[in-house]
Amino acid sequence: MGTPKNPEVGDLIIDASDIKVTDITPEQIQKLTKLRDGFEAAVKNILGLKPEDADRAGLNEKDKDRLAAAFARDQRIGELLPASQKLTELLHETRQTTRHEIATILAENAAQAKRRADRVQNGAEVLGPVAPLMDYQYGPANKAAATKEKAKEPKPEG
Repeated sequence: MGTPKNPEVGDLIIDASDIKVTDITPEQIQKLTKLRDGFEAAVKNILGLKPEDADRAGLNEKDKDRLAAAFARDQRIGELLPASQKLTELLHETRQTTRHEIATILAENAAQAKRRADRVQNGAEVLGPVAPLMDYQYGPANKAAATKEKAKEPKPEG
């Protein structure tokens, strides 16, 4: 296992606090210039130039510094992404299994309340307090049954 600053895939704690993150819209993303494979060699070429070669080519030293900082930031993000993506996947899958558990418990509770209401005289009093549960659990089936019944009705000739 890694450390929060240097996580490995599967770690549950990731510290990306050293990166100033950016939140942009999908429309803004579409307008961004995209890098192609092999850009690393071009970056390393610029960063490795001797000052006299950079000067001869008319390259700005401040641009070289900005490029070095951006490239370092890109490399750092690249180190964090695999662990972050796996953590996102784990969270999604855990949420799915948790929601499965919730759905199972709701179904069991609804079935129990329905069985209890069917066995007693005051069934409405049993089901009244759990009406939202019953609507949630049986609403789609009731709606489907009503739609099916309506489809069976003869259509008026016109």
